[in-house]
Amino acid sequence: LMREGKVATFFALIISGEATALINHPGMEVKAIEQGELIGHLALFLGGKRLTDVVATKDSIIAVFEYAKLIKMNEGSPELGTKIIRLISFAGANALKEDIAGLTEASRFEYAEMDNIAIF
Repeated sequence: LMREGKVATFFALIISGEATALINHPGMEVKAIEQGELIGHLALFLGGKRLTDVVATKDSIIAVFEYAKLIKMNEGSPELGTKIIRLISFAGANALKEDIAGLTEASRFEYAEMDNIAIF
């Protein structure tokens, strides 16, 4: 569904099925993604490139939201666009919070030092 390092042009919602986020190291699974979860939304805020590969692990139906269309929608209906951006931000913040909670103290420092992420 997505490739690490590729330019991100959309995010998606898993309507049904499952996927897994993988880092480009053989067998290194980052997270299982289930029905109702967003994928690809973090790239919108973190420099526009995919952070992981995402592969479907079951037959899935996804709703795709193109960034360019979101921008146009925001111009035509700022209230709706703001609500969608807030939802994406909330999902991203929750994902980051869960990731940090699962890290050891040593790897938390490493994670906080990544070039494009600031943790407050």
